[in-house]
Amino acid sequence: MAVIGERRSDRCLKAARASQLSLGINYEQQGNINEALATYLGIIARYPESEEREVAEERLLRLTRAFFEGSGKVHPAILVYEHLDGIF
Repeated sequence: MAVIGERRSDRCLKAARASQLSLGINYEQQGNINEALATYLGIIARYPESEEREVAEERLLRLTRAFFEGSGKVHPAILVYEHLDGIF
């Protein structure tokens, strides 16, 4: 029974990650950029070893780069991202 429970748990976790990523993308497409950024940051923090994290990172960096190019300012989300990941 434990094996079946683990498989179900894995499926539920995968569905949760996919759902969060879809939510972030939907926010982005609707122009709700702050909500999209917060969602992507949440994915990065909660699911560090997932494919969804990789997609969230790409989208987060693209959005913050666009914000910087448009305004000449660094979006606060990128500062949070730097703190979470230490990639810069």
